[in-house]
Amino acid sequence: MKWTNCMLLLLGLSLFACKSTKDVVSSQAPDPVVAEADEPRAIVEMQLTPDWAPKYKGENPSHTRTFDLIHTALDLRFDWGKQHVLGKARLLLKPYFYPAASLSLDAKGFDIHQLALVNGSNQKELKYTYDGEQLHIELDQPYTRQDTLQLYIAYTAKPAERATSGSEAITSDQGLYFINPDGSEPDKPTQIWTQGEPQSNSCWFPTIDWPNERCSQETRLTVEEKYVTVSNGRLVSSTSNGDGTRTDYWKQELPHAPYLFAVVVGEFVVTPDKWRDKEVNYYMEAKYAPYARLIFGHTPEMMEYFSNALGVDYPWDKYAQVVVRDFVSGAMENTSCAIFYDALNHDARQHLDETNEDIIVHELFHHWFGDLVTMESFANLPLNESFATYSEALWFRHKYGEEEADYHLEQDLQNYLSEAETKREPLIRFHHGGPDDMFDAHSYQKGGRVLHMLLHEVGEEAFWASLNLYLTRNAYTDVEIDELRLAFEDVTGRDLRWFFDQWFLEPGHPELEVNYRITRDENGQQLVQVGVEQVQDLRYMPVYRLPLSVQITDTEGNTARFPVEMTNRDTTFVIEYAGNVGNVIYDADQILLGVKEESKPYSYWLNQLTYGQNYKQKQQAIEQLTAHIKKDEVVNALLLALKDDFWATRLEALQALSQYGEGARRKKIVRETLRMAREDEKSEVRKTAIQVFADDDAIKFAQEKELGSELDNMLIAGLKDSSYNVNAAALQALTFRSPREAIAIAKEFAHAPSPSLMGICTLILMQVDDPADFETVLNNLRRIPASLEQAQIVQGFGPYLQNKSEAQQKAAVEVLKKIAADGQVWWIRYSALQILSDYTSQPEIQEFFRQRLQADSDENIKEYCQEVVGG
Repeated sequence: MKWTNCMLLLLGLSLFACKSTKDVVSSQAPDPVVAEADEPRAIVEMQLTPDWAPKYKGENPSHTRTFDLIHTALDLRFDWGKQHVLGKARLLLKPYFYPAASLSLDAKGFDIHQLALVNGSNQKELKYTYDGEQLHIELDQPYTRQDTLQLYIAYTAKPAERATSGSEAITSDQGLYFINPDGSEPDKPTQIWTQGEPQSNSCWFPTIDWPNERCSQETRLTVEEKYVTVSNGRLVSSTSNGDGTRTDYWKQELPHAPYLFAVVVGEFVVTPDKWRDKEVNYYMEAKYAPYARLIFGHTPEMMEYFSNALGVDYPWDKYAQVVVRDFVSGAMENTSCAIFYDALNHDARQHLDETNEDIIVHELFHHWFGDLVTMESFANLPLNESFATYSEALWFRHKYGEEEADYHLEQDLQNYLSEAETKREPLIRFHHGGPDDMFDAHSYQKGGRVLHMLLHEVGEEAFWASLNLYLTRNAYTDVEIDELRLAFEDVTGRDLRWFFDQWFLEPGHPELEVNYRITRDENGQQLVQVGVEQVQDLRYMPVYRLPLSVQITDTEGNTARFPVEMTNRDTTFVIEYAGNVGNVIYDADQILLGVKEESKPYSYWLNQLTYGQNYKQKQQAIEQLTAHIKKDEVVNALLLALKDDFWATRLEALQALSQYGEGARRKKIVRETLRMAREDEKSEVRKTAIQVFADDDAIKFAQEKELGSELDNMLIAGLKDSSYNVNAAALQALTFRSPREAIAIAKEFAHAPSPSLMGICTLILMQVDDPADFETVLNNLRRIPASLEQAQIVQGFGPYLQNKSEAQQKAAVEVLKKIAADGQVWWIRYSALQILSDYTSQPEIQEFFRQRLQADSDENIKEYCQEVVGG
């Protein structure tokens, strides 16, 4: 499931340097510190509980297995008009260990027509009770684990009629979805698709809907001849029924968890590909099928890379990737049948701005971590999602180099730290508030960064060997965190409980204050002192054991590395170093999951930017040097960084230089920015350079300094750029340069498929408020996906509606209701509801607020709906 983002052990003293010097590392540390020893109890008790403090929400143990589900065979038809599933299920089961005379199955919102025990050609009706969520079946006799029984259930599933809920990660738990079933939306295809995680597949077939269950599968799908179907496993046969329908028979012989079952029906064009001897197919709408290989074409290479790296070949029959409309998450790793949201429906120009390659590799890697080896319980979700998240950086490193991986890892870190402002929980936690609570930046981005530290801790070879053992030892089974730890310990021969305890089982992260001093000992030997203090709240977080490294760079750019290990709260590392110190960096490889504040002179940061060895070192330096932007040597270093080989470093330098106000160097900076806006090979950099000029002062300065013609040439190039995002930035800047011309271009570009370009055009048209543009504005509001641009349009839409006709307002209310009900981002739904609150004199709007009060999962929205309904 894609929602939406290393420590070196000190085994001895060693030195990694570019030149030979005499260097010695030692550490001076006080005794280990704990909170109770540092602060009087009364003071500790008086401290306020932070918002992010771990919350106990009740125990959620692994599901107790009373029966073992061996095989599921489904025969499904669909009533499009009623949005019903007409199903027949045959389940093969046996008691797990203890004898049993009754059985419970998950089946949500069904009409049960028949339930029988099958013995050869004979069927025996069984007694059962049904509460709308579970079937409680009374068997005809007690059965033991040596017995196998087969159940037959004929049913109608009505997923669209259930009261549903969801989360920010997975916005609905309906399970199976009919998209545009009556064809009333002309720009949207008719489709059926499923989303089973965490426990929603029991909305369309009866099962034991827990991740520690697994079975093999057969699926027969009867649909109109015009439709293409996709499901798990291989397509065994496709039979025309002579009545305009066809039955496709899919079969998966290898067992997998029920939440990984999937069905897709729609008018897709199939683009065939291959990995070794296995089918790799891409299912897309006809409009986007020409771009299928552009979007998904790296898949066979990804499969080869991970198969070789893991020493475990991709294990499933085939790999299908399907792009659907209105998906309730980013993507889902259904076994051999991954489903993606419609942002992957894009053309070649959109692909320049966003490839979605991270989502593609994420879902593929799940086929080892999640599908082949599955979490035992949702408390262990990081065993699925952390690996899939880290696979993104592993792939980027393999395909595009170390810096691209570092950039991606930095985004993951920032995503986690943002969430950590209000939430800090152990990665593995049984006290969660339900499965949805686990789909967060902890399970994804924090877990990915922890695995990155684990790779650095044990080394590359041991990391992959340990994963191989973990996968082969636990294939087609469910696991918990100790099984991962044991695999690493068995390979490395080391006790790694300390690592797993502090990173997987404790909340939070280290918060470090680091300072550097240059001194000399009594013999005149130069000493570099690195003082590190852990300042995190020890009431909730541990004192971390941190094996990292210190990098010293001299004034000529020569570097030396020193492994160091911190085991106490406050430690000073003392390093003998003979060179001229230009900079010191604690955690030189930037692998630490945590917050680090370094106190060092600006000259050190200048050295770090000039001689930085990786993206993160340079990014940190640029961030710190922004405060010294008036210094010529800083400007010169940043101008040089504009020519860095890595695009994100160029972008960081560009953003820093844009803060240079009045001064002698500004003209050179502006001219260089104009050049990058036209010439940089990365569209994100070109876009950012143009955005500098979406400002009256920047436009005025360019005109006064005789750069007007260069500015105009830049805007013309930007509007003609192959990147939609660059077009959008150029159009935004043009509103400051020539508003009348911007309005004309906005009318021309308003139907673009790109959210960024569509968004700025729509905002301009809303500001102009030409009655002729209303249908364009409303249609763009209807079709723009969840994005910052959608939020901006929704937030400005209330005032825009005020002078519109009754018919126009009525049409707009329907669009706003859909956003308020189905929007993926809570605060966009909230904004839509705020506009709708102006129409609560209408009974149907009052009823809509009551429905959202019950159905929406976000507490902010529930509170607002309660205010509206109550008021």
